Amino acid sequence: MGTAIVQTVALGLVVAISPFRTTAVILVLLSDRARRNGPMFLIGFVAALAIASGIGLLLTSPIDVGTSEHAPTVVSIGLLVVGLVFLAIASWEWFNRPGKDEGPTLPRWLRSIDKLSPVLALGLGAGLAVFSFKNLGIMITAILIIAQANLTAAEDVVLYLVFVAIASLGVAIPVIWYLVSGQEAVATLDNWKTWLTRHNAAVMGVSMLLAGLLMIGKGIGGLVG
Repeated sequence: MGTAIVQTVALGLVVAISPFRTTAVILVLLSDRARRNGPMFLIGFVAALAIASGIGLLLTSPIDVGTSEHAPTVVSIGLLVVGLVFLAIASWEWFNRPGKDEGPTLPRWLRSIDKLSPVLALGLGAGLAVFSFKNLGIMITAILIIAQANLTAAEDVVLYLVFVAIASLGVAIPVIWYLVSGQEAVATLDNWKTWLTRHNAAVMGVSMLLAGLLMIGKGIGGLVG
């Protein structure tokens, strides 16, 4: 179980490293409805991530996905291909990142995030959790790792909860910190927003690189196992 935990935590951290989603929740926390919309955004994100991952885990239960050392060839090749796509995206993000003299910019729709209602904040959090090629790829990989570990049902649940908890940190930390610190957190959150906006491409490139390497390693391991 030890190896599976390490791999699950690593994948969860890759999901958590998302400047776009963290910037989105910070903008929510800098709005006039921060104390309502911040927790709603977090609830939507965690719930969607947990539901999608849980459904995926249940769907793999009756399927023979092999073990971490002996995975079906089609599964290993699939991971390898997706990993290579992630590396291509990482390269594109890195080489197309803004220059030092270019100011930070935000998508137009993200700039109007302060006008969201609590229900829309909930929906936005849920949407950003699952409608992401990166997140879906990592969730599938995490589900395969859990399924291939051949653990008890209780241990599967522990790994599942660990993945969801770690993956939610990029959204949970700003929300919890704001709820605890209040207005004292505003200045720092604003600085984080500026930094993440400026370095979005670079951070995303590194995140996609890590995800790609994890998937490629998992795919190769299944092919040569």
